Amino acid sequence: MGNQIVALTPPHGDTLTTFEITDARPTGNTVSKEMTPRQYADLVMIATGAYSPLESFMGSSDYWSVIESSRLANGILWPIPITFQLHEGELSPGCSSLRLQRGGIHVATLVIGERFRLDLTEEASRIYGTTTADHPGVKLLYSGGEIAVSGQLGVHQPLAGYDAPEFFTPAQTREAFAERGWRSVAAFQTRNPIHRAHEYLHKVALEIVDGLFINPLVGHTKEDDVPAATRMAAYSVLLEQYYPKERTLLGVYPAAMRYAGPKEAVLHAISRKNFGCTHFIVGRDHAGVGDFYPPYAAQEIFDGFSPSDLDMQILRFGHTFYCKVCDQVASNRTCPHGPESHLSLSGTRVRQLLAEGSDLPPQFSRPEVAEVLRTAYRKSPSPVAESFSSEVSQAQTEVVDAGKTLAGQPRQDSPEILHTAESRIETIKRNSNGLRGELEKELQNGSAHFTQSSQQVLKFHGVYAQDNRDVRAERKRAGQDVEHICMVRLAIPGGRLQPQQYLAIDRLADLCGNGTLRVTTRQGIQFHFVIKGDIKPLIAKLREELLTTYAGCGDVVRNVTACPLPGTDAEDLGLEELAQQISLRYKPASNAYYEIWVDGKPETAEEDGPQAEPLYGDTYLPRKFKIGIASITDNCIDVLSCDLALVIDRQNSGIISVLVGGGLGRSHTDETTKALLAQPLAKVERTHILEVIDAIISIQRDHGDRLNRSHARFKYLVERWGTRKIRAEVERRTGLFLEPLSEITFSESCDHLGWAEQGIGGLAYGIKIPSGRITDVGHAKYKSAISDLVRRLGLSVRFTAKEDVILCGIDPEKERDVLDALARHGIPLAESHSAASRAAFACPALPTCGLALAESERFLPRFLELFSSICESLNLADPDIEVRMTGCPNGCARPYLAEIGIVGRSKHSYDIYLGADRNGNRLGEQWATDVPGEQLAQALRPVLALWASESKNGEGFGDFCHRCPPDRLRALAPEPKRAKFQIIKTSPPR
Repeated sequence: MGNQIVALTPPHGDTLTTFEITDARPTGNTVSKEMTPRQYADLVMIATGAYSPLESFMGSSDYWSVIESSRLANGILWPIPITFQLHEGELSPGCSSLRLQRGGIHVATLVIGERFRLDLTEEASRIYGTTTADHPGVKLLYSGGEIAVSGQLGVHQPLAGYDAPEFFTPAQTREAFAERGWRSVAAFQTRNPIHRAHEYLHKVALEIVDGLFINPLVGHTKEDDVPAATRMAAYSVLLEQYYPKERTLLGVYPAAMRYAGPKEAVLHAISRKNFGCTHFIVGRDHAGVGDFYPPYAAQEIFDGFSPSDLDMQILRFGHTFYCKVCDQVASNRTCPHGPESHLSLSGTRVRQLLAEGSDLPPQFSRPEVAEVLRTAYRKSPSPVAESFSSEVSQAQTEVVDAGKTLAGQPRQDSPEILHTAESRIETIKRNSNGLRGELEKELQNGSAHFTQSSQQVLKFHGVYAQDNRDVRAERKRAGQDVEHICMVRLAIPGGRLQPQQYLAIDRLADLCGNGTLRVTTRQGIQFHFVIKGDIKPLIAKLREELLTTYAGCGDVVRNVTACPLPGTDAEDLGLEELAQQISLRYKPASNAYYEIWVDGKPETAEEDGPQAEPLYGDTYLPRKFKIGIASITDNCIDVLSCDLALVIDRQNSGIISVLVGGGLGRSHTDETTKALLAQPLAKVERTHILEVIDAIISIQRDHGDRLNRSHARFKYLVERWGTRKIRAEVERRTGLFLEPLSEITFSESCDHLGWAEQGIGGLAYGIKIPSGRITDVGHAKYKSAISDLVRRLGLSVRFTAKEDVILCGIDPEKERDVLDALARHGIPLAESHSAASRAAFACPALPTCGLALAESERFLPRFLELFSSICESLNLADPDIEVRMTGCPNGCARPYLAEIGIVGRSKHSYDIYLGADRNGNRLGEQWATDVPGEQLAQALRPVLALWASESKNGEGFGDFCHRCPPDRLRALAPEPKRAKFQIIKTSPPR
């Protein structure tokens, strides 16, 4: 190609900012400021033009514009604020300029043109996607100060690194690319040592472009990241022997890491565009840390921008790994073999090998690179393995662990030194000492909160650490910590409580919570606003009533749901008995729960002493596992949304239909995540059902994804393997022959509200509980009414999977007493609700759930009010349409199975799903994206009008939307509030 000078891609904003060194220094009230490593790195990036078009640190207009829209105030794409943070006391009132120092040397001056206050909580939420200081970028943000200054910059000294052989400014790289005749250049960014997977990406890129700019980040990083000098040495030795010199350039990237995942990937792309690159390589977890960002989120964010926003091509790479069968590094796009053939190096083994001075396996790195790492490790041992394990492998291999499988298949320690890469949470579980962790110490340390590791262990005990999000910003502005609270979840198989048990939890809600009980969509009970010091007394009191929170959460079999039908059919089918049997069988074996919460006493004498986990192993399951039991005549629990669905037919109750692979959780930013319904697996004799469940759980334990928690649910393993392979593996593990199961269709999903015969002369009455919150608010005193009836009439209580309450065991002679008590407490009878109100329910969301993006429980009444007005204006008299709402895409209220599913996308906007049926047989499809909350009902108006005019006789709204041509429905959808969001068409089975 010669040395022909060629035109390169223009810099971002069409102007490459450059600074000349000047001696001119401002006079007046000047304060010296020793810059933090990140401030200095930002100064270098601005002064060299790598952050063009920025000419200084951002002012308030750019700051707020970037937070709100990922754009500068002039509309140019920019994802992350670049501000100069200060604490209140660092800036005197009369200060007119800052003397910026590095190591005591005055390197630059900032003439202050504006000083303004930052909203650190809002910035953390919008930029990093979290407000917890456990995120290293958020921690650094919070420590930087709440004041920012901007103004004119002047540079007085060559910034450190200008004389380094691998340091190039954007102007210099543009000149170098042009001299080499490169018309297309791909940039590669990393903060980790180079390994075979990197080399694979580089050489694929070199097949596409003229030149490769390897640009490792050398600015400020976390303490446990591998030092820059070591990484650069590893790159140098590799490039010397294995890369074409005329097509490769190595240069340092002096920016600091923010670990901002998707947003930082965009910033990295913009700065490489300034260097003159036309292509940018983005891996599956670019700039990520821990489990804060879904896989591929850093790639998918680019889909939201127009080509003119960036004018650069993004090269996207998926999982890369060493395949034993292919005998080379490959990706999930090039390798046909399963995860069992994919190898990765465990962090523990890396540390051991480096500490021993042993060779790293050739599948991981070239020998020259391994020698650099081994030498550096000998000189200064450091925890580099975390960096290796986070990026070396993007594949999941079979879990290697000691113990027995549930179905009697022994696990064998692999002779390989290559093991499964695992997520941070897997490591926490493994090191928890049987779910004990540091909980005992932290319960006694006087702090109001738990550490991040303990919060993960707590989940297995039925406790979620949370904070009151209503007062986050206010407390932050006041310089206070967040208000630490907990949610405690009671696991109740089949949702059934005896009178004394219900009365006990009613009292405990007042003593240890916020005076309310929350019915969950899995027939459990949640106590909210429980403070740390009240958790132990609460759990101990629950144990006195033979109730438990153990396995209410965590990576184990969660609360088993079952149709609460209060009649003889339920008893004949044995739904309650089977639910109890399964629940007891799959509780963790560890005594940790009793030791920690019940004064060190195990539940029974046989459980004295430490116990291993013969069912789960020391890392338990890759993710939560849900089991539901339903009658073929009533799918009130949405059983197909479970990992494992058991369906019993009254015509032959000795045979159980088994379906696998359901689950509704998904992510807005990762299209590979999805809602799925359980698929038919087999017909199983009831006498063998526990053996089959054992085998299914063991398959998930041994083959579920332990690296990527977004793909750790059993549904993704079923999708990957298919039911035929799952069934064959169950047969292998059990020795049973399983008859394949054909499709199952439910004809009803009863809400169990109002009166029902319970059998042997008794009655039951189902009470509609607005979104499951049992409380006394205004004139409607649900909590008082239910406790009054339970106490006076000795009634048992059942919870539905639609968050409602059934009072059971009512003497027919007390029917009027029940109705009078409800009326006296202001409780509407079931038949007095509108059809939409009767069917609707929501998840709790704000202010307690840390995952919530938007309101749900508190917003649903407002939506139903607006929705009713729209229906009245269309002459739709009390339409029987089911609405479910969640504050995030995890789908706790199962919105994807509602005729109208509403899913929170941002603080004030939602997505709308349409087309599910009322009986849980079919998922809805995404129809509208990013709709402002107050416009949700109005957005549905054209579809409601279409249904009113064109539906067939008696055709439900969901069935009509499913039948209606998709293009016709899509034409009625509103435009997203923010143009960067696109409607993603899903295709659930019809």
